[in-house]
Amino acid sequence: MNDKKMLEALTDTRHQVTALVNKIVEEALDIYPTYGEAKDAIRRARFELSGSVGSFIMEEAIEKINRIALEKPTK
Repeated sequence: MNDKKMLEALTDTRHQVTALVNKIVEEALDIYPTYGEAKDAIRRARFELSGSVGSFIMEEAIEKINRIALEKPTK
């Protein structure tokens, strides 16, 4: 695989991970009435996506909810 193909593959993977994080956040915020409950649910679900990648995805989802909460303090 040449460098261009590798960079394209990595960029595609990054976009897919971002889309997954966004979906997790969107679903958690739709289901739970508060940011705290949404974050707690994601923490509990962390074990469903095992390994370091799963942990990273869940932590990113929690951080995204934290950023949303800073921009819009009440849900």
